[in-house]
Amino acid sequence: MTLLVLNDSIQPTAWRLKKIYEDARHAFREKNWYKAASLLYYIHQQTPDFHYALFQLGIAQMSMHHWRGAEESFEKLRQDIPWDADIICNLAIVYWKQKKLKKSLSFFRFNLKHHPHHLETPNNLANLYVEYQRLAKAIQLYALILYRQPKRYDIRFNLAACLQKKGWLDDAIFHYRQILQEHPTHYDSLYNLACLYWQKKDLTAALFYL
Repeated sequence: MTLLVLNDSIQPTAWRLKKIYEDARHAFREKNWYKAASLLYYIHQQTPDFHYALFQLGIAQMSMHHWRGAEESFEKLRQDIPWDADIICNLAIVYWKQKKLKKSLSFFRFNLKHHPHHLETPNNLANLYVEYQRLAKAIQLYALILYRQPKRYDIRFNLAACLQKKGWLDDAIFHYRQILQEHPTHYDSLYNLACLYWQKKDLTAALFYL
């Protein structure tokens, strides 16, 4: 990744670094990932112990799919903060995206053991299992999240879709209908129900949901 060049021929003053960090935070909020990463990289070079800036740099790099850079950022953080659940989860995602599945799974499993209430860990691990067609494992993890957060209709939808792919159609119908009770115009649930009833050869129901 090519970074913006900032004039640091003299040691930056504290107020100047603060202004640069404010600009970086603004770019981060605006999802201007390139600018945010450039400024945060500079801040990290000047203040390597400012962990939150390095964490934000890693997030910006992930958002740009700059996986090697994100790996470096989060691994540096892990040296100083080895037990942080968010750092471990992000490293698991970074290694997953680089197809380094052994490392990815080890970090996910670390969080599942030591941070069982960190719900982004089972969510992302379930998504990994879906990608590799390990649907039974994905179903188990989505069900765990849904038990703890029953209003998460995005998780309920993922669970229903996995159940449908496994051929467990009645269970999938239950979850799609639960979504539609709260979100009656949820297009993906309506479409998947139509396809599901088509599978069951119930054309009347399929046409209804279409």
